[in-house]
Amino acid sequence: MATEIQDQRTLVLVSYVLHLVGTIAGVTSIVGLVINYLKRNECEPDLRTHHQ
Repeated sequence: MATEIQDQRTLVLVSYVLHLVGTIAGVTSIVGLVINYLKRNECEPDLRTHHQ
Protein backbone atom coordinates (compact mmCIF):
# COMPACT_ATOMS: atom_id res chain seq x y z
CA MET A 1 0.00 0.00 0.00
CA ALA A 2 2.76 2.46 0.90
CA THR A 3 4.65 1.82 -2.33
CA GLU A 4 1.43 2.28 -4.30
CA ILE A 5 0.90 5.69 -2.73
CA GLN A 6 4.53 6.59 -3.40
CA ASP A 7 4.11 5.55 -7.04
CA GLN A 8 1.01 7.74 -7.28
CA ARG A 9 2.87 10.70 -5.79
CA THR A 10 5.71 10.16 -8.25
CA LEU A 11 3.23 10.15 -11.12
CA VAL A 12 1.71 13.41 -9.89
CA LEU A 13 5.19 14.94 -9.69
CA VAL A 14 6.03 13.75 -13.22
CA SER A 15 2.78 15.24 -14.46
CA TYR A 16 3.60 18.61 -12.84
CA VAL A 17 7.09 18.59 -14.38
CA LEU A 18 5.62 17.83 -17.81
CA HIS A 19 3.22 20.75 -17.44
CA LEU A 20 6.09 23.02 -16.36
CA VAL A 21 8.22 22.00 -19.33
CA GLY A 22 5.09 22.43 -21.45
CA THR A 23 5.37 26.18 -21.00
CA ILE A 24 8.39 25.97 -23.31
CA ALA A 25 7.50 22.92 -25.42
CA GLY A 26 3.73 22.42 -25.66
CA VAL A 27 3.89 18.70 -26.46
CA THR A 28 4.96 17.71 -22.95
CA SER A 29 2.00 19.57 -21.50
CA ILE A 30 -0.31 17.45 -23.65
CA VAL A 31 1.40 14.29 -22.36
CA GLY A 32 0.91 15.51 -18.79
CA LEU A 33 -2.74 16.21 -19.52
CA VAL A 34 -3.24 12.68 -20.88
CA ILE A 35 -1.59 11.19 -17.79
CA ASN A 36 -3.86 13.26 -15.55
CA TYR A 37 -6.93 12.18 -17.49
CA LEU A 38 -6.06 8.47 -17.46
CA LYS A 39 -5.06 8.29 -13.78
CA ARG A 40 -7.68 10.57 -12.24
CA ASN A 41 -9.85 7.72 -10.89
CA GLU A 42 -7.02 5.40 -9.83
CA CYS A 43 -5.42 7.54 -7.13
CA GLU A 44 -5.98 7.90 -3.43
CA PRO A 45 -8.50 10.64 -2.57
CA ASP A 46 -5.85 13.08 -1.35
CA LEU A 47 -3.94 12.80 -4.65
CA ARG A 48 -7.00 12.63 -6.89
CA THR A 49 -7.46 16.40 -6.87
CA HIS A 50 -4.06 16.81 -8.55
CA HIS A 51 -5.34 14.89 -11.57
CA GLN A 52 -8.52 16.94 -12.01
